[in-house]
Amino acid sequence: MKISLLLICALTLLTSCMGGYSNSMCQGRLKNLANLAGNYSIPELEQTLKITKIGTGTYQLGQDGQVIAELTSCVIKNKEIVEMAGDGVFIALERTGRDLNVTTFDTAVLDAAGVKYQVGESDEWEGVTIVAVEDAMTDDVFTKALIAGAMTLIKQ
Repeated sequence: MKISLLLICALTLLTSCMGGYSNSMCQGRLKNLANLAGNYSIPELEQTLKITKIGTGTYQLGQDGQVIAELTSCVIKNKEIVEMAGDGVFIALERTGRDLNVTTFDTAVLDAAGVKYQVGESDEWEGVTIVAVEDAMTDDVFTKALIAGAMTLIKQ
């Protein structure tokens, strides 16, 4: 099964928006993550992606020689975060071991902290809930609210 570059880009951004937020968490504190660059697979889609380092804490996500997205990386409260930006929304992928988990947010944690957000259902993916955070979050709220989403990029 071959999926076009445009579709994988749209799918990545759509699925990743399960945990979208409006203010970058990595801005001003970029840090290289050891062994982040390399090839990754998304088994559900039978796709391979490549992360290439381009500078301190900055990377490109690509497929078949085409750049899909720019990434930044940082460490927040001992969590290794890879951040993807698109359409004014930031998306966090949390590194667990060698893999990258697309994340979403625990709304109970956001409620307890008084962080404004919206919740919706994906039009494309039945049963997928999208949490869009509108306010800035402290590091504590961000790291406590961050939970694994439905997609993992598996390091090859």
